[in-house]
Amino acid sequence: MRKSIWALWLALTLTACKKNTTPEPDVAAEITITNPTAGTIFLNGSALQIRGSATDNNVLASVTCTIRNSNNNAILYNRTLSTGNVGFFDYSQNWTITGITTITPAKLIVTTTDKLGFSVSKEVSFQLID
Repeated sequence: MRKSIWALWLALTLTACKKNTTPEPDVAAEITITNPTAGTIFLNGSALQIRGSATDNNVLASVTCTIRNSNNNAILYNRTLSTGNVGFFDYSQNWTITGITTITPAKLIVTTTDKLGFSVSKEVSFQLID
């Protein structure tokens, strides 16, 4: 009888100790753009500083900063930074503005990708002038 109770207890204990294999739900990354700010005007030949931070519960894999001409969607600047698989990342890049001959509306698009492949973007609009 003791052996039966012991076997029953052991069976119940082992089945109750299963590892939870349900993945954590993905929460969209939070992106903060501190520079440039909306509506700022930058001169051709000057340095545009791109600054901000990103956080993600599933660990960030990369942050991509793209500047596009808002009139024709042409890419003026693009750079992807590997984050080293961290949950928080401060990004900082400099772009020397070149090739602007007229007032050009532009936008910075910051895109984060986490280790599961989920991406989220945030953008800010500004102007480039000669």
